[in-house]
Amino acid sequence: MSSIKIQKISITDLAVDAIVNAANEGLWAGGGVCGAIFRAAGHSQLQAACDRIGHCDTGSAVITPGFKLKAKYIIHAVGPVWRGGKSGEPDLLYGAYASSLKRAAENNCSSIGFPLISAGIFGYPTEQAWRVAIKACRDFIEAGNSIDIIFAVLSDDILEMGRKILQESENCAKTAAGFAENDSAAGQIIGFHLITEPYSSFSNWAFSVFMYAGVRYTCAEQYMMAQKVSLGQRYDLQQKIMVAINPAEIKELGGREHFPEFASIKSVWDKNCRHIVKRGVKAKFAQNPEMLEELLDTGNALLAECAANDRIWGIGIDLNDLSWKNVANWNGSNYLGQILMEVREELRQEVSEKGAAQYIDYRDAEPIPEWRMTSLQLKRIPQYYAGIHAYADQLPVGHFRDAFYGTSLEQVEKQIRSGGDGVFPASGFFEMKQEVYETARRLRGGIYLSEICRDEPKQWGLRGDPYFWRTLATRFAFKDISITEGQLRDKIYQIFKEKTGQDLTEESQCFVKEYAYGGMSSGRVDGGWWINTGIPRLVGRLRELKG
Repeated sequence: MSSIKIQKISITDLAVDAIVNAANEGLWAGGGVCGAIFRAAGHSQLQAACDRIGHCDTGSAVITPGFKLKAKYIIHAVGPVWRGGKSGEPDLLYGAYASSLKRAAENNCSSIGFPLISAGIFGYPTEQAWRVAIKACRDFIEAGNSIDIIFAVLSDDILEMGRKILQESENCAKTAAGFAENDSAAGQIIGFHLITEPYSSFSNWAFSVFMYAGVRYTCAEQYMMAQKVSLGQRYDLQQKIMVAINPAEIKELGGREHFPEFASIKSVWDKNCRHIVKRGVKAKFAQNPEMLEELLDTGNALLAECAANDRIWGIGIDLNDLSWKNVANWNGSNYLGQILMEVREELRQEVSEKGAAQYIDYRDAEPIPEWRMTSLQLKRIPQYYAGIHAYADQLPVGHFRDAFYGTSLEQVEKQIRSGGDGVFPASGFFEMKQEVYETARRLRGGIYLSEICRDEPKQWGLRGDPYFWRTLATRFAFKDISITEGQLRDKIYQIFKEKTGQDLTEESQCFVKEYAYGGMSSGRVDGGWWINTGIPRLVGRLRELKG
């Protein structure tokens, strides 16, 4: 009988037929899981075997003997570097798992051990990495293959998240097979629709006063329709929506009869509406404690908007038609249900860390470092990509959009506030600013990168000022210079020695080598990756190695 398990254990200690190495395309030894496997297997033998193979494409896997390991085989799987999710990363990561399982089956393996591929220095978001990993493994088993799969992790947080997502996956599979009547919260499906029905607070029509980017709204429907018509620069219609009280009237004002211009912005809205609406829904629950409590009380249940005539925001089935309890019957995309589940997880984490959900309005806030960047620079950081595009996609392709990408966001804001002809549109801009500031606060934990780094280097010999890191950032992050991976690696070694008078240890150089690989994008430096992921993680790993 096949199984999927997640354990807190070193992957090199697993007693399985094959273990998977989170490899790079060159199949050379690195740090982290890769380095541990090479050391346990015998570096020289394993590297020689990898050298004979020579290369493995991202999304694929190759196999070598296990040498000194308990496992008979090592399968080397190359996962993608995270670029924001718009470069085929999910498919490539799925391919890495699928290819690994195929190699195992070809070699008659009945058990296999995986790390969480790409979730380390390659920067793949942990939750998304788990979902792809578990789906790939379940798909392989459900296709009729027999194999026991163990994920080996060392972090309690990653272990807990993986087990939660695995449980969700198992419950969803039961539901899709017609077993929706599961009493556990993780297997339950909760349907909602009208404000006169259970879970009325989940409806966008529910009365819920909240602020977003300096504007007061009385319900999420008002926020949604105001954003929609402003995208078409129908500010007269937006004003009518903002003074309307009845959600039905608000929806009608945003409909095609009153807003025929929608056809001209439909493609932009369709691409970004889910992201735009999520901003308002999250603000609604963050600022209404009783509604948030009801949302968090749903645990890990699937949430479905049971609207018979809505196949975009709902599931296309009426709440009174009990067929909605089986996911296989759904006829819609359930955008609102998806948004609510994402907001639930984000606010649950915030409540867990800070004791309560917090909203700070940033419309008139002073510039932070991210706001002084150009949008082109900022969108290279994955967490900002969708928010930047939600605004930029409304701009005409060509000189006008190029001007936006090439101007600091601080300067764009000054132009919008000053008014006049030829300036960038205000629609969606301050909503983008609100999101950028919220994201920056979350990523930094409320402090700047330089403040994070200021004291850390003292623990491993680097002078305790942030100049070293600013130098690194300035040389690589904000210059579109052509540079090879090796040149980037050598530059890092050079700067390190200039600032410390020390050479990196051999093990430290393995980490730097992998970070150089992760920081490259099509032969050019990916500045966003270095600023947001590479530098902070490199600080931490070098600090650990120096002890």
